[in-house]
Amino acid sequence: MEGSAFVVELERFKSEQLAPILSAGQTSLTGGDPRQLLQVALANEISVSELAALWIPTTREIDVKLAFARQAGDEAGHFQLVADRLAALGFDAAAFQPPPDNALFTYLKSLDSTVQRIAAGLFTLEAIAYGVNENFMAYCASRGDDETVRIYREYIQPDERAHQ
Repeated sequence: MEGSAFVVELERFKSEQLAPILSAGQTSLTGGDPRQLLQVALANEISVSELAALWIPTTREIDVKLAFARQAGDEAGHFQLVADRLAALGFDAAAFQPPPDNALFTYLKSLDSTVQRIAAGLFTLEAIAYGVNENFMAYCASRGDDETVRIYREYIQPDERAHQ
């Protein structure tokens, strides 16, 4: 199969497989405090930044090494954007303590080949993040939180798409 045909097929497969996950995520946002959801986002941003940074030293291909470096930096920037938004909403972001790794991040940290890391990290994890963020933005918009939507639309989502 030609490379471009493979990418198209992979994108189709990813979309089909992620649709149920993202649909479930959309219905789970019907209640809850946006500040709590932003705290979850804060934990995810730092976890993904740490993951990408962890992979940099043991990735041999320079272009992928640089992609992980960009991802680590971008995710750290997203952490700061979310922390600033939480601070504006009255949350003490300086007191935030990331939770211990969950099973997904433990697994992702165990991946040792470049292909596995790209497929799981840059491709799949970032696709999930993009879809979850779209659901979250719709939720925030329905609650009148236009500032959070703006931050995600202008800064976070373009980076998540670029990581893919």
